[in-house]
Amino acid sequence: MKNTRVAVRLTEEDKQRWVKMCEKRGISLTDLVISSVEGKMMKDEKLGLMKFIELQDNYFLKVQNNINQFAKYANTRQKVGEADVREFNKLLKQVQILKEKQNRMFEEIFNLLAKQ
Repeated sequence: MKNTRVAVRLTEEDKQRWVKMCEKRGISLTDLVISSVEGKMMKDEKLGLMKFIELQDNYFLKVQNNINQFAKYANTRQKVGEADVREFNKLLKQVQILKEKQNRMFEEIFNLLAKQ
């Protein structure tokens, strides 16, 4: 529980700028100061990061849907050109590499967040 005060002297203009910054970001002045001094990620930054991660996951869900559509197409037509299969496999390999890279990045992000 935060129960100790620290007085900081600054100009009225600086205070108003900080207050506006906090209002814009939806955080308290206390959170701004503590996060800045301790070098921690602020609450709004964490939320933004989580939204980004969710968005990235949605992109891969769309890719997976497209893969399923191609498989359905191939199964119903029962004939897909060899060039199409090669191109599909090439793109699928790229998706796999990107997904693995994304997962490593997410792991690093979660480790950093855990230290906050």
